[in-house]
Amino acid sequence: MITAIEYQTYMRRGRPRGLASVLRVAFRRFVAWRHHRAAIQTLRQLDDRMLKDIGLSRSDIVGAVYGQHVRDGQQAASVRSASPVEERRS
Repeated sequence: MITAIEYQTYMRRGRPRGLASVLRVAFRRFVAWRHHRAAIQTLRQLDDRMLKDIGLSRSDIVGAVYGQHVRDGQQAASVRSASPVEERRS
């Protein structure tokens, strides 16, 4: 059986409480998506030589923006922001 304190902790961490929270999360995700799209467009405007200088190829652009580009066995820096749930669990 779950205790009241465990339930309150669960509600604070994982689930939005009410319409305002749902809208806030949706807005933040929309803004993050727009930032990602802008970063992708900016990188697509670079020529191949400039992309090579920063360690990317044309096929790596989307993965690099969303934090899935791997270089030299380590995950490359990304512009992807963690979701609110991920931030709280860290």
